[in-house]
Amino acid sequence: SKSYPHFNGFESNHIGVVQAMVRKQAPKLESSKLNKPSRIKWLLERLPLKSDSVVLDLNCGTGIVSRAIAPKVQKVVGTDISRHLTEFAKTKPMENLDYQLAEAAELPFEDSTFDVVFSRFSFNYLMHREEVINEMRRVCKPGGHIALMERVIPDELDERTISRMEFIERVRDASHVYFMSPPEMNALFKENNIEITTKETTTCAEPYEEYLAQTNVVPKDRAAISQFIYGNMVLPEAESNHKTGFYPHLIDDEITLTHHIALIGGTNPAEKPAPMEKE
Repeated sequence: SKSYPHFNGFESNHIGVVQAMVRKQAPKLESSKLNKPSRIKWLLERLPLKSDSVVLDLNCGTGIVSRAIAPKVQKVVGTDISRHLTEFAKTKPMENLDYQLAEAAELPFEDSTFDVVFSRFSFNYLMHREEVINEMRRVCKPGGHIALMERVIPDELDERTISRMEFIERVRDASHVYFMSPPEMNALFKENNIEITTKETTTCAEPYEEYLAQTNVVPKDRAAISQFIYGNMVLPEAESNHKTGFYPHLIDDEITLTHHIALIGGTNPAEKPAPMEKE
């Protein structure tokens, strides 16, 4: 599968768009099906966490994963570009957990600070992914672990369906840039000399109404999205050309979407990345 970068009218201030979109989302993020304890446990079981580990949760959101990791390690630092999310995270303090407001490509840490550096559900909102992975490598110790977990484009989708999937997500969330695919995540690690040790995929079901409520979708946009979701439910076969990539279905008479998720992790090389020139 191939994904398609989304360059919207807010490109020059994309970080501002991200900050605006998440301004009031914290309580909904905490209760999202993507953040159920079982989903977080799935990730933690696949990270090399040790009692003496120092961990960076990059773009940590509400801190829900940082809080789950903290009892297992020496220290966790969570960073996010949103003041509202970091302030929410700080309302649930833990002794070995610190939150800082920081842009992902300009982290306020020395080289080789962390044993584990990971980001979960944030790269789909980044326009400068190469710069961010470079920064993750810089602050991770040589031989440390770097990991990404993202909602992705399922492998079997054709280009028309991918475009439809991207359209739906952009209408729902103006801060969305584009979905990655598992092959693209793999390529990102290989291009940055991160030795891949973990590659896994999973799925997560989410009620359609919760998916829309997360970003307070207005009625006009709701109608635009729903025409595709309903069409996909009525005519789900590939030849009907109504696929959306969200695989809508009914669970207890409730329309439910299926998110495809990929995790990739690997060993940070000893050689630090060269500083990237800023445009």
